[in-house]
Amino acid sequence: MPNPRPCLLLLMLSAAASAISAEVNFTVVNNAADTIGGKRFERRIGADYSCQAMSTATNFIWDLLEQTTSFGFGTNTTTSERRDYSNVTLYIEPMDGADGVSAYALGNSLHISANYIGNYTGNVKKEFTGVLYHVLAYTWMWDGEGEAPRGLSSGMAEFVRLKAHYAPRMVGGSPGRTDYWDEGYGVTAMFLDYCNNIKDGFVAQLNAKLKEGYSRGYFRELLGKSVDVLWQDYKSKYQMDRP
Repeated sequence: MPNPRPCLLLLMLSAAASAISAEVNFTVVNNAADTIGGKRFERRIGADYSCQAMSTATNFIWDLLEQTTSFGFGTNTTTSERRDYSNVTLYIEPMDGADGVSAYALGNSLHISANYIGNYTGNVKKEFTGVLYHVLAYTWMWDGEGEAPRGLSSGMAEFVRLKAHYAPRMVGGSPGRTDYWDEGYGVTAMFLDYCNNIKDGFVAQLNAKLKEGYSRGYFRELLGKSVDVLWQDYKSKYQMDRP
């Protein structure tokens, strides 16, 4: 029976000298302690680092999605506008990798593959951190009450990883050669980054709308163009900027 490693961290939500904080309990459970990946996790990453990384990532995600609480700086964003979790548990566990999944989230339960950790040939701690940012984003993002395309959700999660500078170097591949904006992961992340550059805070505003449901019309409401037109503009820009 694995021994859960709990970590209670105070996540500071305040700006300037405000003393507002929220408690989130992070727990790490290594269900693969006897495997190569589980042992590598303990040796190269560890529960303490994982808890601190989850704390840092949570603050980063709340800030990126404009879900932090501050006073005296315009309109307040309250905790009622984000998912209400006081506990997040990370499980390191065996996954055979047959379906290509290295990590997934179910609500406030995060699961990362020990097989992936064991087989990764690069900087495993940095890669683990990037995967953690991605999978933790699902915990705090809205999903359109289950109606948002899976590709949009995975793209938003990868957008978080991209903005945290943990995304793979070729995160978006070649957008000029892909057909769908909601293909997911890196392709959608780069498209969302393009949209966010058109209007700063776009992804945060899109996420806020996804609390109540999903509509392709959100893109037009926020950016003045349909998502299909934006996608074509993006592909055209990429083709023109490519040497």
